[in-house]
Amino acid sequence: MVIVGAGLTGPLLGMLLARRGYEVDIIEGRPDLRLGGERTLRSVNLTLSERGLRALREVGLEQEVITKLGQPLRARAVHLASGAVNLLPYGHNGEQVLYAVSRAGLSSLLVDAAEKCHGVRFHFGVKCLEVDRTAPAVVGLETATGRRRRFTGDLVVGADGTHSTVRRHVQHGAFADLQMHYVPWRYKEIVIKGELDPTVLHAWPRGDRMMFALPNVDGTFNGVCVLPAGEADGFDALDTPERIRRCFDETFGDVSRLIPDLEEQVSRSPVSAFPTMLTSQWYHGDTVVLVGDACHSVVPFFGQGMNAGFEDCLELSRCIAETPDRATAFATYQRRREPQSAILAKLSLDNFAEMRESGPQHRVAARKYLLHWLYRRSGGRIVPIYTMIAHSATPYMDCVARAEQQDRLLRRCGADIAVSLITMAAMARRVWQRAWQGGRAERAAARAGRWSRVPL
Repeated sequence: MVIVGAGLTGPLLGMLLARRGYEVDIIEGRPDLRLGGERTLRSVNLTLSERGLRALREVGLEQEVITKLGQPLRARAVHLASGAVNLLPYGHNGEQVLYAVSRAGLSSLLVDAAEKCHGVRFHFGVKCLEVDRTAPAVVGLETATGRRRRFTGDLVVGADGTHSTVRRHVQHGAFADLQMHYVPWRYKEIVIKGELDPTVLHAWPRGDRMMFALPNVDGTFNGVCVLPAGEADGFDALDTPERIRRCFDETFGDVSRLIPDLEEQVSRSPVSAFPTMLTSQWYHGDTVVLVGDACHSVVPFFGQGMNAGFEDCLELSRCIAETPDRATAFATYQRRREPQSAILAKLSLDNFAEMRESGPQHRVAARKYLLHWLYRRSGGRIVPIYTMIAHSATPYMDCVARAEQQDRLLRRCGADIAVSLITMAAMARRVWQRAWQGGRAERAAARAGRWSRVPL
């Protein structure tokens, strides 16, 4: 078989199918990341949750990934413009954590592990030009030599991302739906050094602007600045070092001071976008099939894109093992996974809106506090939707259905009133704390003034 794409899902699927007796050729247009040199893979850091861990467990890599690459995250720290910080836990105990991982680091580890599997071969620097759906085969171009190569097998898998070449050939001449949507925001990546809690994901919501940061194992943070698309309010307006520094000082002042080379980083970092892609055709006959971002991609604000791609690999491997007829196996695979992908796309966009808006963050924190309190007190009968999605392998659709049922029950029991009371209490407490601290400073200044007037 031939897999196009050696990012994340390609090597994982290669390992799963090699264990089922397949000979696997994996082609990748980029150079081998492990050889160093200029960085060839750019990405927001990833969050690894139970769904992804389960897939890594299947190939014996869970502990290695956690030990070498994983930075445990216990909560989201929301830094409000007022200076207050809301801590929103990801689980109810010390074991329910997410892991921040570098995409490049995880990709390299997966390639290393796949190379050790019998029958798996990698071909880097070979760009997929076309797919012969009948043979099936892939025609690739060696970027270093300009030579064309043909890779033939009994199955071709497209694991080549949102702008998949394999998908284009799979759907050629077919009546396939393809929805590609970009949210009207753009982002740049920035390295932040120290002075932030490395056990949480940090977010700075500012209405139509936001910033978030994930820790790296070396003590730095992978920061992502999100600004509106457009010339007036976006990155196009930050065309001088002075404008860059002023924008960050005014909008993200508490993190701006942690980036001494901010102007250089922002100027150098390319502008990237957040696409959502869904499609109605994931395979062709019994010869070609798609996995991961090639058949569904989501914005990264629920931290599930990679985890969902890994679930695809597990499901496809199982369907192939369960059903001798591959066309039937592919149909079963799409029937099981496509609805889950659509639900995840909506959850991710909704969470982006929640993370970005600074106004309702006190209410969001109050609601999450109430749900976690009920989770602990109810013996697991009330479960926050994020907990269900991040810390279980329950299908996304079932998580949403249960969350909606819980919401209806809690509203009938007066949960909205409780959330409002918690919100008002928290805000009143913060107002009192600021007033007390301000009064204490004034009293200290007055005492200092009295002592300074005492004659020597």
